[in-house]
Amino acid sequence: MDTHDKFWYLNRINLFEGVSDTDIMDIAHNMTEKECFRKEILYTPYENVQSIYLLKKGEITIYYSHEGKKLVLETLSPGSLFGNLNFQENKSPHFAEVSKDAFVCIFSQQDFMNIFAKRPELVLKLFQYTAERMGEYEGKMKGLILNAKEKVLHHLNFLSQKQQRFLGIFTKRTLRISHEKLAEGCGLSRETVTRALQELKKESLIDVDTDGKIILK
Repeated sequence: MDTHDKFWYLNRINLFEGVSDTDIMDIAHNMTEKECFRKEILYTPYENVQSIYLLKKGEITIYYSHEGKKLVLETLSPGSLFGNLNFQENKSPHFAEVSKDAFVCIFSQQDFMNIFAKRPELVLKLFQYTAERMGEYEGKMKGLILNAKEKVLHHLNFLSQKQQRFLGIFTKRTLRISHEKLAEGCGLSRETVTRALQELKKESLIDVDTDGKIILK
């Protein structure tokens, strides 16, 4: 990807909204691009992570490993920022795995810090972004103490709230998600999730439309 392509992409990222074209070009010079393939692990909690990633295309799954089970914290879509955003440590507490073939833009921690040191107006945006992400992750971790049915409902509400922030608060509380993806997000087996959904439907806490979308009540 040449500098002009990087400029076009960065200019559409919310974090850099309002940044001058000259500054965007400067940022573009400091990043590299990598093509990644499904099932590839970008980093783990057991290694030094000194890069910040920006997802250009594809899908990345952020997860913890808890007692041998994968607990999905977030499934990232294009435009998402991830990596070691805790600049005081060289490790990230989670795994990052490519769930759909992807292109990522990569900054070194030092280059990323230099970008924000020169542009203090971006610091508040970055703080808000990281604080929101940490709040979401904390909510997911609290879900570990719930029973299976509560975990499923908790995760469905989490996904719905995230969808509403992206699409608007008046978006209908409907979700299209496979039982397999839901099981990963809850740290449960697919069979357990299916039983929990059936129970939630019996209790009129959710419904399923003719297209298979889950409707939260």
